[in-house]
Amino acid sequence: MDPHEGGTHVSHGEEFDGTRDPPYLTSRAVHVPAGEGPTTWFAGDTYTIKASRESTNGTFALVEATVPPGGGPIAHVHTRTDEAFFILSGEVEILDGARTFLAVTCDFVFIPRGTRAPLQDHGRPRRADPVHVYARR
Repeated sequence: MDPHEGGTHVSHGEEFDGTRDPPYLTSRAVHVPAGEGPTTWFAGDTYTIKASRESTNGTFALVEATVPPGGGPIAHVHTRTDEAFFILSGEVEILDGARTFLAVTCDFVFIPRGTRAPLQDHGRPRRADPVHVYARR
């Protein structure tokens, strides 16, 4: 049945009565071009917010970080969010509880909430550019 001819149309369990466009025709994408997004500097690192909790309906936040050699946050624990990193370039040392390991370009790291885990640029001449994703359940 054509929803524009009247009556009710059901698609994927949702009813549409022809008086409004179905949700899949509504523009809801979040697009932040390269080099854009709110940016903050903290302890020598640069953080650019690509997606906030508000822009993703509380699903996650995505932050692009530029960490200079020797930089990175101090040891900390996220108690309410999981954290994930995708290393765009460079290499960072990740603290995982009591052990450390090196994550390099194109590596992915997932850190469950409650884990002590900072990252630190490993001190190579190039900077590290990790992307952080914070997610709540």
